[in-house]
Amino acid sequence: METQKHLYRLDALKFISAIMVVAIHASSYLYHTKTATVLNYEWYRYFLEFAVPFFFAASGLLLQNSSPKKIISFSIKVFSLYIAASILYTVFNISKIAGNRYFLDIAFWDSLRNLLSKWTVGAFIRGDFAQFHLWYLMAATLAGLIIAFLRSKGFSTQKIFIMSTLLYIAHLSSFIDFNPIVAHGGFPRALFYTSLGMLAGKFLQKNYRFYGIISISAITAYAAPRILDSGNLIDIFLIISVFAAISWAGNSNAQPNFISYMGKYALTIYILHMAFITAINQTILYAGYDLDYLRTHAYWVPAMITASVLLSILMHKPFERLFLKPVTRIIDSLTPDPATSDLPAVTSHQLSLQQKHRLEQRS
Repeated sequence: METQKHLYRLDALKFISAIMVVAIHASSYLYHTKTATVLNYEWYRYFLEFAVPFFFAASGLLLQNSSPKKIISFSIKVFSLYIAASILYTVFNISKIAGNRYFLDIAFWDSLRNLLSKWTVGAFIRGDFAQFHLWYLMAATLAGLIIAFLRSKGFSTQKIFIMSTLLYIAHLSSFIDFNPIVAHGGFPRALFYTSLGMLAGKFLQKNYRFYGIISISAITAYAAPRILDSGNLIDIFLIISVFAAISWAGNSNAQPNFISYMGKYALTIYILHMAFITAINQTILYAGYDLDYLRTHAYWVPAMITASVLLSILMHKPFERLFLKPVTRIIDSLTPDPATSDLPAVTSHQLSLQQKHRLEQRS
């Protein structure tokens, strides 16, 4: 019996991308405090922008051969993650307000009113009403639903990609104003890169090693102008880098290794790391230490990345048990089951038999 192909390179790149996201947030204080330099920030910061587009494209690769019902199922499960994570961060934020009141003598009720003032319909749709980085989950949910609708109307992968490209350009050029319901590019960005991953999956060729070289070269070409602050940024290099990386991962015959094994924690790291970064900072402040002084040390950013990644991994199962599974059961009871399928971008990482058959025909 023919077996499905597990994409271990995709697992590995998902784990690496999750660490890249953590690095963005662990080092962001350098930018906000205007202490960023080429040596302590800029030389690596722009390479990290590969991460979120890659996450979207990875979902697209795995949704390429899925039916509209399975894509809807994917979107519902991502939405469950969004709700679970939002509940977690709501509890966390209220706990932080209480801690600030007790240790730092910051007014509790004023802080709570400020928190509640951010709970708007627009913020919920943007995905950032509980924590800013959760926009990714809501954007992925909406992108999945749009793709499912287009698939149900008979749109091919190429047509979906063309439509998503036009929508993304319209958003970037402000021809269509999505800003009230979009954060960090939102669903137009998610739709574009998800369809890019689908396109890469549709046209996978025999395994060519140069895909990896193309990806690295393109992200370097994307980052270099920003590091040197020279000329206009050409986003096409980021698109090429993501497309090449997906093609490289999708053609993999690699064996599993430690990094690919850690891929199963990628989404948990993405969701939980901000809680641990914030908790560590607050604990230092509560203990009476000078946080600004500690941040001047070269070890600070690597230490924060390491600590938040390890703590997120340790909390993988508790998060699933205490937040994700209860929310998933509630949402499943409120929505019809369009299909029985795993969440491709989180747990599957497999090609369909149809796609594998096409690859064998080309070999």
